[in-house]
Amino acid sequence: MKTYVVHAARHDDWWALSIDVPRRSIWTQCRRLEQAEAVAREAVAMATSVPPNGFKLDLRVELDKDVESIVESTLAASLKAAQAQAVASEQSRRTVRDLRERGFTVRDVARLLGLSPARVSQLLAG
Repeated sequence: MKTYVVHAARHDDWWALSIDVPRRSIWTQCRRLEQAEAVAREAVAMATSVPPNGFKLDLRVELDKDVESIVESTLAASLKAAQAQAVASEQSRRTVRDLRERGFTVRDVARLLGLSPARVSQLLAG
């Protein structure tokens, strides 16, 4: 199945889309990035006479360096937070199990860890 590369670049309030198809380039636009694939798919289908489900699209978003930097920084921070959350969740499960094995009640464990008794029970079950 043929893959067409779609380049999306922000221009004022629009996303400009450029797609190279055999013997020419297609230019189109959309308001929101979430619309880019549907708009590009329709444009390629019209230009190539191939049904919209007869090819793949590779959407490549092109950002200014400063925008790209803040987006990458935010994504990296989100990944780091998700990893820390995974570590904290595992630590909570271990601590809840350990405290229960030491004879602490579910309500005592909940109070010590700042959790609800229902959450302590969930951690014990999972």
